[in-house]
Amino acid sequence: MSATVTTSTPVIIRPSTEPIDVTMLDAGSAAPELDAKHAAYLATRGVSPLVAQARGYFSCTPLPLPEDSPTTGPIQEFGWSRLQNEAFCEADPETGRYVRALVIPLYAGRDLYANVQVRLDSPRRVIDLEATKKANPVKLDADGIEVPVNKKHVTKFTSIKFEVPAFESWEAALPGANGQPTRRGSEDYMLPADIHPLAAGWVDDTTVPVLLTEGIPKADAVLSEALRTGVKLVPIALTGVTMGYRAAGSPENPSDNPVLVAETLGLIPWAGRTVYMAFDADWATNRMIKRALATTAALLTAQGASVSMVCVPATEADPKRGIDDFLAAARAGGAPAPLTELLNERTLNPAQAEALTRYYSADDVGRGDRFAAECLAEKDAVWNIDGKEWMRWNGSIWDRRATAPLLRRAMALTERDTDNQESYKAGRGVRALEAALKVGATHPDLAVNELDFDLEPNVLNVANGMVDLLTGNLKPHDRRLLQTKRSGTSYSPTAKAPRWEQFLGETFGQDAELIAYVQRAFGSALFGDVRDEFAIFCTGAGQNGKGVFIDAISFAMGNDFVVPLSPDILLGHPSDEQLAELHGKRLAIMQESNAGQQLDSAALKRIASKDAISARKLFKDRFSFRPSHTPVFITNHLPRVTEQDRGSWRRIKAVPFDNQVTEEAKDVNLPDTLQLEAEGILAWLVRGALAFREHGLGTAAAVERLTAAYRKSGDTLGQFLEEYCIVEPTANANRAITYRAFTAFCVESGIRPWSQRALVGALGERGVIDRMEPAHKNAGVWYWAGFKLNPEAPANAQFFKNF
Repeated sequence: MSATVTTSTPVIIRPSTEPIDVTMLDAGSAAPELDAKHAAYLATRGVSPLVAQARGYFSCTPLPLPEDSPTTGPIQEFGWSRLQNEAFCEADPETGRYVRALVIPLYAGRDLYANVQVRLDSPRRVIDLEATKKANPVKLDADGIEVPVNKKHVTKFTSIKFEVPAFESWEAALPGANGQPTRRGSEDYMLPADIHPLAAGWVDDTTVPVLLTEGIPKADAVLSEALRTGVKLVPIALTGVTMGYRAAGSPENPSDNPVLVAETLGLIPWAGRTVYMAFDADWATNRMIKRALATTAALLTAQGASVSMVCVPATEADPKRGIDDFLAAARAGGAPAPLTELLNERTLNPAQAEALTRYYSADDVGRGDRFAAECLAEKDAVWNIDGKEWMRWNGSIWDRRATAPLLRRAMALTERDTDNQESYKAGRGVRALEAALKVGATHPDLAVNELDFDLEPNVLNVANGMVDLLTGNLKPHDRRLLQTKRSGTSYSPTAKAPRWEQFLGETFGQDAELIAYVQRAFGSALFGDVRDEFAIFCTGAGQNGKGVFIDAISFAMGNDFVVPLSPDILLGHPSDEQLAELHGKRLAIMQESNAGQQLDSAALKRIASKDAISARKLFKDRFSFRPSHTPVFITNHLPRVTEQDRGSWRRIKAVPFDNQVTEEAKDVNLPDTLQLEAEGILAWLVRGALAFREHGLGTAAAVERLTAAYRKSGDTLGQFLEEYCIVEPTANANRAITYRAFTAFCVESGIRPWSQRALVGALGERGVIDRMEPAHKNAGVWYWAGFKLNPEAPANAQFFKNF
């Protein structure tokens, strides 16, 4: 019977030189020739309607139906007599062989039909026969010839998902597009490789990478994703993993070496081209597939291509996951560019791929090396040398809770040893699994130092990606940046926080300048390095919003970035353990000090500094790190600062919280409300970071006034000079008597006495005495030139009595 095609056969679209309108990529339906079931099938595979239309997918029934039976584009007679062996084919119980099918046109690299594949809604099931008299398991091929199968001699069923028609001339089945002649693929009328018409125009451009995968829907899903994200790529679909080359000694290739298939891959320019090979997730464990991939990769490399293997991540539910399933799931999960992420982060060069797939000895060393190769292939595990712990990429951070999932990985790898029951059982013991992790930890390519983590200062890792603090844009999570911290808040630059804005106005008296200053100051804390050495002192009487303010910011940033510390860290000598807690943090909060406590200026300069900090965690080795935190002191009572040196006071920024909230006006739900506005508060902080980067911290009149008053109130030496001394260039002060007088003044004022060296330094910094030659000797007595005790000061009478 000759084959005919109805007038509803889709028109094949030639490659266009016009730009593709990506806004229409996912618009509308795939094609009117597709029924709902087949359109849904393509959609779940991630094939866009535009890509489906351009290929020309359509629905049909393989055999003639009664004239009154509705159908779309029926193609009569697909050559089933050759494809089906009635003894080994189970017909669909309801419709017999009248099942619906999805027809997939294939292209030989340009806009020409070369063949089709047919995907039956109810696939045929071939029965693999049991052992013959010679104990060789066999089945019948399409011509009824016995072929060896199934080494375990177990009868099983195999579903034939994709069928290929077997016309002596495909020209009898479908005309070429726009009257052009068609061509066939292999001798069995199966096209070895397919190139979608929308990508065919890029085939000869060697700057455009090629991605090889198995199956037309997979390649079309890749093309759809590439067009969505602006990635220029030529996906090539092999119709079988071995279809890219002719094996040595085959009828088509009698030579001693395999060769690329001349009709397709052999026609493509490969020199200097980047090639990705993206096959199903089980490629590394399936011997036939990895052998085929290795052969294809070697042939392409010999042609001058740069070949990488793409490791599609498997799941427990789907260990054979394909690239189309991965892309569809990633996009459904909100990933903005899953194809780019896959090609950037989950590729292996041929040497790495060989390490993953080679044979490993059945002992601790072999299992450990295999475990390490798997970790390198997955690119999701590293060994922290300093912390002596495994860390695992969970999609957004490198998680320290990695031992349990990696033990599960080591356990799963033993499933490859089932052919050798002795080795299988030995490898599944607890000691053997732990040994695999220990040996794997020695692999140099898995080693990372603790100080290698969290080094990128210009990003803030958040729930839905990474905020670029140089632009305010959101980027995908990136395992290469080795981030171990993440905010639980999602970032949207347009997120609003109306109650937060109202709260700021109430708290800071509608002072727009002060609010902008506070926004820059706390926005600067988002950066992962210290760009300006300052400490924020938030002060005011109780119930003025300080606690609510800092809690809202801490919640938006997340616990990973915020560390609460004892105020003692600024009031005395901080311990090594306290300093170690600052490592990697971006906001260090110290709350409340008692009235009258004195700030340690040396500690302030150490905490609010760009200089490296040396610290040690309990029972750990000492280490040094660059600070990344902004110190914030929250208190009703500002600690006394007796030193007046510039180094201390250029760091101190006193922010007033003057609004007193009465019990009647108190909003008890405000903390919860602000937590609900966390995304808007984070966006407010990011805008502050951008303003800080552009303008610096700047100033605000309210901060200047409060800081000046704070400095004056703690100016011990200034008060002493003003009340008890005369400052004049020709005056001389007896050094011993003056120092004793100043010490007595400190004691009476409740201030810790200064050392004489500190007093000399402070006098010199104020210009009271000469810094280069502060004292001179006369008649055996040392004097300071530039001031003297005032004998007429009332209180000095007591001093002179004492001295």
